[in-house]
Amino acid sequence: MEQQWQDVGSAAELGRIAVQEVRVGKATIALSCRDGIFGAVSGTCLHVGGPLGQGTLEGDHLVCPWHSWRFHRVTGEAAFADNRVARHDVRVENGRVLVAVEPATKPGRAKRDPDPLARARGARRQATRALGSAPRRLASALGAPKNAVAAASASMQRAAAIVRLLPSVRQGSPDAGSSRW
Repeated sequence: MEQQWQDVGSAAELGRIAVQEVRVGKATIALSCRDGIFGAVSGTCLHVGGPLGQGTLEGDHLVCPWHSWRFHRVTGEAAFADNRVARHDVRVENGRVLVAVEPATKPGRAKRDPDPLARARGARRQATRALGSAPRRLASALGAPKNAVAAASASMQRAAAIVRLLPSVRQGSPDAGSSRW
């Protein structure tokens, strides 16, 4: 299938503005120009959907106006981690800027370990599965009332989760080894 191109305007006029939003097909694109070289990436920041085309250009990076996330204006690669916004091919023909309707790359996010609270929730689920109904069976065998059985079961499950969680939170935390833990 042949790539479709959309004319977004005069290269002379578009080249006067460092960063701007343009519509290409159904998408909003952040079109940038530096030293006569155009770049086109998705106009939506990966963070919380900020408008990259309304941001600024610092060196070769587009800076989102909402939270200052930075993406390379031509490749879409983030200035940090392995994130990227979609990149569109750009060409100039007969003094007109043409942008590919379909992105050349797809957006991507780095896989990150969950934060300590997410790890805690996961450890709690694991502890609950491991303990099963043992605390309830033990409490009922001892003749405890039903509400006491439920309370004992919940307490034992929380305790097991906390015991299992502590080494992994300390080891996987950004402050591992610091005195704050």
